[in-house]
Amino acid sequence: MRNDDKDRLIEQLTKEIQSLKEELDSFRLESGRLCQVLRGRVNELEAELAEQSHLRLQAMGESEFLKAELDDLRRVREDTEKEQRSLTEIESKSFFIVFQRLSTDYKSLRNTGRSIQSNTSALWWP
Repeated sequence: MRNDDKDRLIEQLTKEIQSLKEELDSFRLESGRLCQVLRGRVNELEAELAEQSHLRLQAMGESEFLKAELDDLRRVREDTEKEQRSLTEIESKSFFIVFQRLSTDYKSLRNTGRSIQSNTSALWWP
């Protein structure tokens, strides 16, 4: 190989090396930019995950509170139903007792009325 050919080959290879260096620098810049974008996205996702975890814990607390409240309401309903049944039973018994007393008083008055009638009829009829 002659010197001119060698010089041209060296110049050509030097240009290719320079071009490859520029391309490598461009790739490095682009990869650095993409890494920054990905880090930003990771930070966003971590913040969103933290928020979702907080909301999940808050929802679990509310769920426990609502379950306890529901249990309390069920107990109150059961107590109210028991009291209503007791009240209905008491009313029924009291109506029965009042009816018995009225019936007894009515019978007593009827009997008293009959005896008065028989006593007065003896006075009026000779």
